[in-house]
Amino acid sequence: MPGQTVGEQIAWEIHTGGCSHCKQAKPVDIHMAHYVWSALVISSYSSEGMLACRSCGVKKQLGALAFCLALGWWSITGIILTPIWIIRNLFGVLVGPDSSRPSQKLIDFGHQYALDNGIGQRSPESGQRAPDPDKPWRR
Repeated sequence: MPGQTVGEQIAWEIHTGGCSHCKQAKPVDIHMAHYVWSALVISSYSSEGMLACRSCGVKKQLGALAFCLALGWWSITGIILTPIWIIRNLFGVLVGPDSSRPSQKLIDFGHQYALDNGIGQRSPESGQRAPDPDKPWRR
């Protein structure tokens, strides 16, 4: 689309390209799943993004929610962090990104992908923009 940056074009292409997990033609975005586990004096927490349609993203978030509920409570740090991670996962399940357009997170991903792969930069030999030959986000 005219007036869009290369990163925004990549984000729209991903958003409208269909889900690579369930293979359905649904809008795709980044869905975050948050994990915490703990054992007495050890605890670990992380967040993981997934390029997927809403239903696949919700499945991932519900799995992360179950993980937190089962394994998060077993230290002092876990007692503090687990409710926060549960709320973050529930928020993702209940609200999620707007399916009518790419989220800012997906646009940021598109910009970073373009930077990392030199997409949109002029090729010195031809003056043309470098192509995106294999679209690895589709794997």
